[in-house]
Amino acid sequence: MIMLSPNRKKAFTLIELLVVIAIIAILAAILFPVFGRARENARATSCSSNLKQIGLAFLQYTQDYDETYPLAGGTLKFKDPDPTKPRSWMEQIFPYTKSEQLYKCPSDTFSNNGIDSKYSYFMSARAAYISAGNVAAATREVSIQFPSLFVTGGDADSSIFDVEDADKDDYSNNLMGSGVNGTKPYDSKRHLGGQNILFADGHVKKMVNFNPQGFTFRYDTISGW
Repeated sequence: MIMLSPNRKKAFTLIELLVVIAIIAILAAILFPVFGRARENARATSCSSNLKQIGLAFLQYTQDYDETYPLAGGTLKFKDPDPTKPRSWMEQIFPYTKSEQLYKCPSDTFSNNGIDSKYSYFMSARAAYISAGNVAAATREVSIQFPSLFVTGGDADSSIFDVEDADKDDYSNNLMGSGVNGTKPYDSKRHLGGQNILFADGHVKKMVNFNPQGFTFRYDTISGW
């Protein structure tokens, strides 16, 4: 009679192996979305930090330039070699930010013709435009009566703009949430259905639902439009 060694290990059966694989697959299906959300939350936090530094640069700029924000308008490249063109708002505050990377949201993955988006944020323009009689003008800090509710910037839908445009601006109400530029909708809610918004007092808030009474684009009234 052949005796089996007591130390010989029994191998997995096919059924047991399939059960283990199924358990691993279930755990992966549960954990991967959690890890994905954690990564996106980290990116959203980094984006919020970028906007806070941009907000601080705005405040420093206004102290040096008679309480006015940079003038924004048009499609402008960062450090455009053409001396006849105005400087983008991102370039105007660059002496305070000191980092071009600050203008890129880590969740902004838009690319056009092989060129990745480098500039991810918009600057508010509506209040100054209306106040000046529907012409381009710089926002006046002294005119802002609700600084904790007045939108000065935030995540922009890079697909709407030229990927090299360092002067992203528009009527801010268009850029909030799912506004519309002509016939094309914006999609600026890149952070798990939310959008980071910068306010005039320097704080940044991730907004998912947009209550018109919770922010303003005008100097002296609470109005989402």
